Amino acid sequence: MRAVADTFGCYGRYGHQTAGARAARVFDHVVTWVMAIVLLLIGGLAGYSLWDSYQVVEGTDLTQYRPGGYGFGELLAMNPDVVAWLTVDNTGIDYPVVQGSDDFEYLDKDATGASSASGSLFLDSACDRNFTEPYEVIMGHHMVSHKMFGDLDLFLDQSFFDSNKSAKLYLPHETLELEVDAVLTENAYDQVIFGTPAEAGQVAEVVQKAESSAVHYRQGSLSSEVQIISLSTCSSNATDARTIVLCKVVDRYDEDNAGD
Repeated sequence: MRAVADTFGCYGRYGHQTAGARAARVFDHVVTWVMAIVLLLIGGLAGYSLWDSYQVVEGTDLTQYRPGGYGFGELLAMNPDVVAWLTVDNTGIDYPVVQGSDDFEYLDKDATGASSASGSLFLDSACDRNFTEPYEVIMGHHMVSHKMFGDLDLFLDQSFFDSNKSAKLYLPHETLELEVDAVLTENAYDQVIFGTPAEAGQVAEVVQKAESSAVHYRQGSLSSEVQIISLSTCSSNATDARTIVLCKVVDRYDEDNAGD
């Protein structure tokens, strides 16, 4: 025989919910709302990620710093990690260069320090920010639609390589004129290309590698006596493959670029 109270289920004798039942219903409502909020947050984050990636592809992301974006002088004032501005003729490469505390910091941050899927062009953290070493490396993501370092691939084409070789690196108070002299595809762990800071004799090894295994190379353009700045990005050839463009410094002169 059931107890009298049991015949009323979760309600008491007079049809009112018991305290335990009310607490259970309140708990259920709280759990439901919490789950709904969590799902909304997840959806919002996923939506933002898709939007950010779309902005990168479409070219409306702030990381471009085209007219209407921040100038070099403004970025220097905003972020002490900004060290230079790189332009490569007849490509979409026209970006600020930063240097983080390590080589991961700016993979997903723009030059202002804000989160960005396209990251930034960044100088190897072991290199000299004043570009006084004989060999230095600048890295950046390989993006579509001519974004970031995606256009380094253009130099893999013989015709483009032959007819395009000028680039400039703007420092706050100096300008470096660069000449593109070789393009290679190498492993990301190659210590000749990616060994930093540069050791004695490393430039000679880089030149030797360019002469022996470059996809394209301007014969006689490089020697152990020149200063080389390497531009590196991911390659579609393999997970660890990198496309590297070797640039020789052909001139260096004082110029106030911090006000731009």
